[in-house]
Amino acid sequence: MAGTGPLPKDPSQRRRRNADAVPGTLLPAGGPAGPTPALPGGHDYDTRTLSWYETWRTSPQASTFLATDWG
Repeated sequence: MAGTGPLPKDPSQRRRRNADAVPGTLLPAGGPAGPTPALPGGHDYDTRTLSWYETWRTSPQASTFLATDWG
């Protein structure tokens, strides 16, 4: 005699029923289209600091930065 309980669900009928709580944002792969601020201060920065800042300045996320994010 077979076990008791409901029959297994058909995998072809499975689908996600809950929607994403927050819609996604499509970011430009090339980074911001407009100008971005230079590293502030006029200090003699280390090359590693300049490289780090350039990575962030040209990243896709930088297109969503506000003025307070840069300062």
